[in-house]
Amino acid sequence: MVSLLPGPAELSGQEDLQLRHQALYWLGADWGYRWGRGYEVSIEAEERRYFPGAGGAPFLRHQRILPNVYLSKRWGRGWRAGVGQWLFTIARPQDPTQPVSALIPEHRTYLRLRKRYRRSQGAFWQWRLQSEYRLFRGAGEGPFSGPVAREDYRQRFRFTYSWPLGQDWHLSVGDELHLRLATTGSGGLFQQNRIMARFSRRWGAAQRLKTTLGFIQWWQPSGAPRSYYSRYIFRFQIGYRWGTWKGA
Repeated sequence: MVSLLPGPAELSGQEDLQLRHQALYWLGADWGYRWGRGYEVSIEAEERRYFPGAGGAPFLRHQRILPNVYLSKRWGRGWRAGVGQWLFTIARPQDPTQPVSALIPEHRTYLRLRKRYRRSQGAFWQWRLQSEYRLFRGAGEGPFSGPVAREDYRQRFRFTYSWPLGQDWHLSVGDELHLRLATTGSGGLFQQNRIMARFSRRWGAAQRLKTTLGFIQWWQPSGAPRSYYSRYIFRFQIGYRWGTWKGA
C-alpha cells in the first residue's frame, strides 16, 4: 500500500506537480449507548471548515457529517464489527478563497472490522478495515432523492498505535490509506492518505466523557492533472458513552 504513494524525492523532482495547501479545523461530537454482550449504537456529527484563506471569506464550510449512525458488536479478544450509515455534505469548490457555490450530498453505507492487540502497561495497537459504498447526487438534491451523479466503492486501511500518558490520557499515532476500487465516474485507485496523531482524555469516575484533540495531514488528488491537496487539519471531538457495560 505504501508503494502507491509518491515519495519525497519523486515529488521534489517533478517541477510541474502542483500542491494545494489548505488548513482546516474539524469540530465533532458523538454519543453512544452500550448494552448486552458488547453491543453499541452511536450517532456522530461533525462540522469541517477552512481557516480563513487569503482574500477569501473566513471559515468557509468544507464538509459536514450529519449524522453518522453506527451499530457494532464486540467479539472475543479485541475484535469489533459493525455497520453504519453516513449522511455527508461536500461544499464546492474546495477552495478557501472562493465562496461556496454548491452543496453535494453523499449517502454512505459502510462495514467496519477492527482488531485490537493489547501490549504492556496499557498500550495497544490495532488495524481497522472499512468498506464503503458511496452514492453522490447532484447539487441541491437530497441524500435520498434526485438523480444519482456518481457511485464509488472505497476500501480504507487504518493502522494505529496508542499508549497511556498518565492515568486518564492517551496518545495515538497512525496512518489510513483510502483506495477507490470501483467508480462510475473518473479517478484512479489512490484516493487519499491520512497521517494522524491525537491526544485523548477520559473524565469522571466512570470515564463516560471523552475529549480528543488531534492533527491530520491529508494527501489527496485534486482532480486536475498532476495536482494534489495537502491539507493540515486540527480536530476537536467530544464523546459520551452510557449503558450497562464498560469497554473500548
